[in-house]
Amino acid sequence: MKSIKPSQIQAWISDLSSRFETSTVQTAFLVLQGILDLAVADEAIKRSPAKSPIVQVPKRTAEEITAWSDERVHALIDAHPTFFRLLPMLGAACGLRQGELFGLALEDIDFEECLVRVRRQIKKLGADHVFALPKNDRERVVPLPNWAAEAIKRHVSAYPPLACSLPWEKLDGRLRTHNLLFRWTDDRFIRARSYSETMWKPALVKAGVIPGPDKD
Repeated sequence: MKSIKPSQIQAWISDLSSRFETSTVQTAFLVLQGILDLAVADEAIKRSPAKSPIVQVPKRTAEEITAWSDERVHALIDAHPTFFRLLPMLGAACGLRQGELFGLALEDIDFEECLVRVRRQIKKLGADHVFALPKNDRERVVPLPNWAAEAIKRHVSAYPPLACSLPWEKLDGRLRTHNLLFRWTDDRFIRARSYSETMWKPALVKAGVIPGPDKD
């Protein structure tokens, strides 16, 4: 710890910036900064080299966000197999993140009030998974369009919910069971990497959002 110099941290940041996005660099720096702060608290070092004025972390620039056209959204939905088509539909209709969609249960849907209660996500911890609060550790309620509610009813009729039990928040947490709307092809909950590699990215290619893999 005592051998780390501010100039070395800045060189490390510059190297990361040449290879990764700004958000990744910021996250890596926060981890290092936390370690050095603990070292100061434990009196292993007198001051944190990460707090030197010469250490500059890149900042994200404000970028204009352009919503996808209806045509592109429909193309992405249509690019999914029927079994998974409700996933991007609800993502577009209710603004749910992937982990929240994977953890969405039938009991979270209020058809009478046309609401979705976003109560959990499925999160990977090491090699295993848990149920956890949504991002920022906050539940929320979002409106459910009538057309999306009807799509859920059709989906549930064709593909009954999956009773899934996972620990809550940590691997040794109390088991919770929810009737998940979505399941993977092995009749277990959806794992993010499996979905991303075999469903989401191919759908993005088919919808023309990203280029296809280089065949050379």
